[in-house]
Amino acid sequence: MKLSAHARLRGEERLGGGGDVEVLVDFVPERIAAGEYRVSYRVGIRGRPGALGRSTLAIRVRPVFKLQVDILDMPTIAIASEPYRATFQIGNYSNTELTVGFGAQSSGESKLEPAAGSMTLAAGEVRPVEVTIKPPAITESTRDEISLTATAAAPGMEAPLTDTAKRIVETLPRVTGKEKP
Repeated sequence: MKLSAHARLRGEERLGGGGDVEVLVDFVPERIAAGEYRVSYRVGIRGRPGALGRSTLAIRVRPVFKLQVDILDMPTIAIASEPYRATFQIGNYSNTELTVGFGAQSSGESKLEPAAGSMTLAAGEVRPVEVTIKPPAITESTRDEISLTATAAAPGMEAPLTDTAKRIVETLPRVTGKEKP
């Protein structure tokens, strides 16, 4: 995140008649929240007591938006008709609060719970989302892509943010010896 702000002290008024002083702020700490801040400073000469001048700047930190979805835990193999859990993580790496909608999907016929939801995340907040997946009854091995997509929109965004995390799960038929000796 980069911020540029300029302030000029008129030399005649503050420095006893000698030129202008320009202050340039070009770095703002990464985790600072979007908003208006007031920064005060004073100018002096090293070794001489007292300040030659003081001023206060109004600095506006603009919102920076970043949304990220990750998989924390999900098996790579599942058994037909046996529910399993997948844990995703949605992170708001923005410097402002976001309301995030999410949806879970299966490329096969698995049922997902919850299939959708929403949450409000503070700046820098990360929250897990647990999804229960119930694969259908099958007789042949299949591959099922399980995904979670998160979307957020906020004032000042050019386009909505979106991110997806997905993994392929191999679903095996249940074999007890009775179906296929």
